[in-house]
Amino acid sequence: ATPVTGVLARAADDTSREDLSAVLDAMRAQTHFETLGVGEDASAEAVDRAYESLARAYHPDRFRLRPDDVRAIALKIFDSLGESNLNVRRIGGSMVPTKVEK
Repeated sequence: ATPVTGVLARAADDTSREDLSAVLDAMRAQTHFETLGVGEDASAEAVDRAYESLARAYHPDRFRLRPDDVRAIALKIFDSLGESNLNVRRIGGSMVPTKVEK
């Protein structure tokens, strides 16, 4: 699967509903590590940097002036990033990759 990190990092205030939906769909096909754009051997600092960068891009406050459906998709992405961060930190680098929950 193609990492979505580059697409995730480019989130902008004018990101379309379709683009956000495509990002969410791509995340569902990736491991938690791929979602954050880190390797399974990434340090805690690298995981933190990756998560913080992506979480800033998809923080609900960035989408507060957008239509409800766009905000809902962005919130799902933000929540999935948080879940990926927790799972990567919980397991360190020693797990069989787990797909992001739908």
